[in-house]
Amino acid sequence: MNQDPAASGARSRDDGSAHRLDISPVVRDRLAAAATVARAELISDSQQRAGLLLSWAGVAYGVVVTLILTGPARFPGIGRFGVIVALIMLSAAVMLILVTIRPVSAKRGPRIFSYAEASTPQALIERLNAETANYELLMATDALQLVRVARTKNRNLRWAVDLIVTGITIMTITVFLERLI
Repeated sequence: MNQDPAASGARSRDDGSAHRLDISPVVRDRLAAAATVARAELISDSQQRAGLLLSWAGVAYGVVVTLILTGPARFPGIGRFGVIVALIMLSAAVMLILVTIRPVSAKRGPRIFSYAEASTPQALIERLNAETANYELLMATDALQLVRVARTKNRNLRWAVDLIVTGITIMTITVFLERLI
């Protein structure tokens, strides 16, 4: 039995397909806003932060390489240990940054990537029409997926910053101690 989709909280079944969740316009607008914010975080903010971190990591790499070639890392002692630890931590941070800026796959990324699989414009229109049957669920799924990707990218960037700061701190302290001892 189909219910009026305009009714708040109504559920309907279309020819034996999965349940359709009808939501209020307010919830629909909130889902669209959540997806928009997640997209902005995912595409803009994370990418800009990652680019900045990558450039700072490059500077830190230059310092570490200079220390390895000319400084305390050439001699046995605590300074050498600090420089090696810093190099390992910077390498891990750069790897995290690169994973963060790597584009998401079509299977894990926004649904729009999968639209490229349509063989013709008519096939794409048919797919879009089929997706509108459960539009609210589709919007919620997309918003949830984008927010999860954005959260993962944000977490990776936080870890990269922590690794860079820790590596530089260890290197600075050990090189300083090497010169004092």
